[in-house]
Amino acid sequence: MGTFRKITLGEYRALREKGAPKAIPTMCVLTIKKDENLLPLRAKSRIVVLGNHEDRVWSKSERYAPVLRGDSLRFLVSLAVEKRRPLRQGDCKNAFCQGILPPDEITIVLPLSGDPESDPNKYWLLLWTLYGLRRSPRHWYDKINTILRSIGLTPSLEDPCLYTGFIKDPTDPSKSTSSSPLSLGLYVDDFIYFSEDPAVEALFCRLLAERCKVDFMGIVEWFLGVHFSWRITPSSVAVHLNQSGFAYRT
Repeated sequence: MGTFRKITLGEYRALREKGAPKAIPTMCVLTIKKDENLLPLRAKSRIVVLGNHEDRVWSKSERYAPVLRGDSLRFLVSLAVEKRRPLRQGDCKNAFCQGILPPDEITIVLPLSGDPESDPNKYWLLLWTLYGLRRSPRHWYDKINTILRSIGLTPSLEDPCLYTGFIKDPTDPSKSTSSSPLSLGLYVDDFIYFSEDPAVEALFCRLLAERCKVDFMGIVEWFLGVHFSWRITPSSVAVHLNQSGFAYRT
């Protein structure tokens, strides 16, 4: 993914003399993703930075990244049902590996211990963020927020992770914006969305996929631990939400 560039011990020392922080250790995290029945779905392997070894101190405002509020989720569900449209779901892949590191935020990490592809006295100079860095959530939010704004979506004044707007292709100004608005709720790298016009949803999917790695998963069944049971007919849409004994019907 081009997340880092290998540098030599000499390059590392030169960067340190210019004020770069010490190299941060890394580790490999292995997990088994499970489905709604708690059965193994897929195995995942991820290299993460041990952020507790990061020397730099960031203020809360420098690290803060908002997420979708619970009442905003229920509002979005109610709005979709009112418009007789089911909510659809997407997942941005390896989100924290897509955040852009500012030029003044030089970050160097130590390769994994025992990595057969890493020579002795070699380091990784990060070009993108990695999981574990304290500012990775903020950098990812800044990137996805910029992308969503560029294609016509505007965050709510009440919730910066609740978006709505008319979709447009910023690379083709000759084309007009969509005829129907699209609404979207964002929680880190997961999102739900809908529009009254299926063509608008298709345009949104195309434009977003051109700008970041994303999976579109169809009509939402699980989101933030909430199970969605849809009842869709030609004349109506209804949904039942259930989360650990709490149920909400609309």
